[in-house]
Amino acid sequence: MTRPTELAFGEMAARIRDPQGHLWWIFQRLEEVSAEDMGKRFAEPSYKEAMAYVQRSLAAELGSGTP
Repeated sequence: MTRPTELAFGEMAARIRDPQGHLWWIFQRLEEVSAEDMGKRFAEPSYKEAMAYVQRSLAAELGSGTP
């Protein structure tokens, strides 16, 4: 449902749907990110787009009405 995506808070996230129609988020901790560095990352275009992609894909999935 969502390709593996590196997010500003130091995690890789992906979303899948199982055969019964349940949505699952899978996260992998990549690194510990300080609050200061996280704030800087959220201002970076690549991390902004990553978060926007995750949000858009979830909104599209939830709005589709089909499992």
